[in-house]
Amino acid sequence: MDRPPPGIMIAIVPHAHAEPDEDHLDREGNGGDSEVHRRIQGNVELLRRHGPMGARLLRLYADSLIHLVDAFNVRDRPAF
Repeated sequence: MDRPPPGIMIAIVPHAHAEPDEDHLDREGNGGDSEVHRRIQGNVELLRRHGPMGARLLRLYADSLIHLVDAFNVRDRPAF
């Protein structure tokens, strides 16, 4: 399977208003201690501490996730 190389985008967007989300589930957490927040913070710390080598490590991690999903899709094709 030829695929283009993966891209990584980290977007930080301020809230436009202080209202809760549309279904009032508060997915953002507003406390900064969610699993997603910890993972993103870990990636940012990796980049800050290791610079270009951290970017390489992050790219290798993203590539490994893509290969893991591809392997799963090949093995479990009937599920899709």
